Amino acid sequence: NLLTHPLDVAFELTKIHPLECEYGMGYTDYYLSQLDKNWAKSPRRRDYVDLFLATTIAYGNMGWLVMEVNQEEPFAVEAMARSYYMMQQLQQQYAFVLPKTIEYADARGNFQTPSQAHATGAIAGSHLHVVYENGTEVFVNRAPQGNWPVKDYLGRTVELPPSGWLVFNPKEKFYEISALVDGKRFDYVTAKEFEFLDGRGQWTERGNLGAT
Repeated sequence: NLLTHPLDVAFELTKIHPLECEYGMGYTDYYLSQLDKNWAKSPRRRDYVDLFLATTIAYGNMGWLVMEVNQEEPFAVEAMARSYYMMQQLQQQYAFVLPKTIEYADARGNFQTPSQAHATGAIAGSHLHVVYENGTEVFVNRAPQGNWPVKDYLGRTVELPPSGWLVFNPKEKFYEISALVDGKRFDYVTAKEFEFLDGRGQWTERGNLGAT
């Protein structure tokens, strides 16, 4: 199950994606139903959607609109909006672009190549950093627990929770995070086409926006 297996993205990014782009991690149910048959009704469903999106981004896949939840519940709008706005511009930053660097952070924060990470076991931590040839940088924390502090292009520390990510391409004026600030998680993207913020139920201000 690629939602729980350590991120092992090298073949996908270097051999498959120059030729074609997959969507999501399959459709939403494909792997999530293997983890929890009732994931869409589970109290952890927000975590499951985060896991699905973070893994999609790590493997450089295109977006998949998450609509497999009860459409009469408020969470349906949350899941659909997040899966759209957090992927629609992001996917254009890496589609059909070769990676220049693929590396994994070990327990001490030192980066290793995929081969080194396999040899040392660091790949199990799933702290992934990818730099694409067009300047797009992707950080994904797919560890099951524990935060991962990383730096953005301005040198600011971004605290990535499990299934959190940071993606930026300054040349394209693109910046996206699903991260922690003051212990609370929020989702934010600023791009040429739009700006989006989800405070996940808590008042949050970022960029030109404020939202719960």
